[in-house]
Order: sequence, then structure tokens, then C-alpha cells
Amino acid sequence: MERLVIPVLTPAAAATVADLAARRELEIVAVAIDVGSGASLEALRDLALASGARRCHVVDAIDTLAGSICWPVLRAGALAAPGEPVLTALTMPVVAETVVEICRLEDATTIGVWAETPGDRQRLRALLKALAPMLGLVSVSGAGAAATANLWARVVPADGPAAPARGTLPGAAEVRIGFERGVPVALSGVTMTPAALIESLATITGAHGAGSWQVRAGGPGGGARVVQAPAALALQVAFDALTADRFDPPTREMADTVAESYAAVVRDGTWFSPVRAGLDAFVDRVLDPATGEVRLRVVDGRIEVDA
Repeated sequence: MERLVIPVLTPAAAATVADLAARRELEIVAVAIDVGSGASLEALRDLALASGARRCHVVDAIDTLAGSICWPVLRAGALAAPGEPVLTALTMPVVAETVVEICRLEDATTIGVWAETPGDRQRLRALLKALAPMLGLVSVSGAGAAATANLWARVVPADGPAAPARGTLPGAAEVRIGFERGVPVALSGVTMTPAALIESLATITGAHGAGSWQVRAGGPGGGARVVQAPAALALQVAFDALTADRFDPPTREMADTVAESYAAVVRDGTWFSPVRAGLDAFVDRVLDPATGEVRLRVVDGRIEVDA
């Protein structure tokens, strides 16, 4: 019997797990992965087992996503690169690394390429081919999810069900973001883990009505999308302010090119390529002196740099 490992990120994966489990030649091992989508790991594990998985590993990947994926993308300027936002696509490198590790532990040779949207399934396939070319890949399809989400962001169709309304607090919020070599390390003087900093900043920024905007996504299933990413937007504003006067014109021009290339790495599923290593080397070099604190003021849905 062939052993197949499949990621489970949201309840939308249940039908796919059930379809695969119905095949007598397959033994299904699920991996419930928490990337901050809002679904509890316990619920995902129970759902996978009820759908026919023989076992289900539970992996909290929020800190990995924040520190190993989100911070490099922020430092490269890729969050603000033109084109389709890379915010929720950042989940896929974490998923790829996790399922490959579970394959090693389970002595499995096949992975079910599952994600909630066609674009993410394409990215995951490309990432797995690069990371573990010896493993077999089984394509599984399904209806696109109404929303995709992770620690950074939630992206929903503009004509879909709206997120629950959240009131805007009166007055303004003032926060201080401390950076070391371009990496956020503290919020209002308190040193935090990457995930805790993102979650705290999202709560503050979102409570004052900031961090949502509309875009037009490309690729399969493209169309108008509403992005809800209060922490990502606040951090991008702060990072831009931190680096505004640190680059000479030629370096700034190169940094803009690197930002677009980095965004392409995320969108195309080439996170594990030598190209990203080269881009990271440039970013590390130019951001070596980028240490300091940026004060932000959030009021009436706006994020402003407080000089």
C-alpha cells in the first residue's frame, strides 16, 4: 500500500482527504499545519481523521512563517512590489518544508499537492519539485476557497461575503517599531517574537480601521480581491520610513528591482532556488546599517509616520 502525505490547512481539505482515503491502494497521512488562518489545530486533526486519514501530525508553523518567510519578504520590499500581492502565497514554502519532513518521518514516497486555491497548488507543486525531487506528487483538485488566510493577511473576493464588521476606535494609536538590520524586533519598546509582534500590531492597527484595500489578482480565478493585512501594511510603512534616506540613487534603483524579483520568487514557487539566495545576499548587505525605531500614528483608517 502506498503511503501519501497531504497538508490540511483549513476545513476545505476534508473532501479531498476523504476522496483519497477511499482509494484502497493509498494510506493517507494528514498534516494539520497552523499558519494563522484561524482554524484550530485540534479541529483540523479531528476533521482529517474523521475524513479517513490513518494518522494526522499536528504542526504549529506560525513562528516559522513569521521569522523565516515574512521577515525576509518585508526586508526585500516585496510586500509593496507591483502586481498580485504575495501576502497569502507566503504560506506555501512553510507547507512544502513541513510535508517533506513528515514524509521522511513516515517513510512515505508520495505527497498530495493540496491547497485551497489553484494558484497555491501550482506554487506548492513547484516548491516540492525543487525541495524533494525524489518524491512522487499526486495532483488533487477542488473548488477554490472563498478566502485564503495566514498570519499576515486574509484575502477575500470583493463580491463575496464580507468579513464581520469591526468598529473603529476613536482617537489615534501611536506605536513604535524597533528594527535591527531591517528586521522588526520590538513594538513600543517591548521585544517580541516575530509572530507576537505581527499579531499585536495587527490588533492595534485593525482596531483603528487601517489595513484593508482592494486589488485585482492575476492568474487562475483572478478578479477583484479585498486584502485585509493591517500588520503587513503598518510594517511596510515603517520599513519604508526607516530606509528612505539610507540608499543612494543607484542602490535604490537596484533595491526596487530586487523587490520585484523577490515577489516573483514567491508567486512562482521558486523560494528554494539559488536566485533567492542571491537576492537575500544583496538585502543583507544594504540593510546592515538599517537599525532604529520608527514611530507610527494610526487614526481614521490611516497609517502615518510620526516624525
